[in-house]
Amino acid sequence: MSDNEQQIYMQISNKIKEKYLDAQITNQKLSINQTKYPAVSIVLTNNSVLSQYSTFDQIESVCNEVFEFEVANSHESGMSDVKAILMIIDEQMNEFGYLRIQQGLIEDKEINDIRRLAKYEKLITKQGGHTNVSNCNEYSRCNSELCSRSYCRNKTNNRIY
Repeated sequence: MSDNEQQIYMQISNKIKEKYLDAQITNQKLSINQTKYPAVSIVLTNNSVLSQYSTFDQIESVCNEVFEFEVANSHESGMSDVKAILMIIDEQMNEFGYLRIQQGLIEDKEINDIRRLAKYEKLITKQGGHTNVSNCNEYSRCNSELCSRSYCRNKTNNRIY
């Protein structure tokens, strides 16, 4: 099974913390009674196998990952922080090759803060035990920090091209 939740959680959390040191970041849905702001949830909501791409032995070769991000702040003036955090998330998820499939307000009368929701989706392919979460192949380097292929890494500083 392909599961990139921890890697994406860590990298996006670190990027958000660079600008918002006091942000509360969780891998669970945010509480209705949120008390610390800004708050961000990063949750893998779907990791389903596409059966038409499974092998005869039911070995998955393609799965669909959907990540959900919820960003909250305490009042109307906090909307600029919510949008800035969503921009950080959007840039990172684009780097990882995920497509934004939804972004909008969360409207719930029980919630007393400002919240936005963003969802990102990507088909993940497995080839020879390698989980390809980027756009690389055997002939080119990718731009994803999630790629496990050794030739996608620069040996001098261990950064990804």
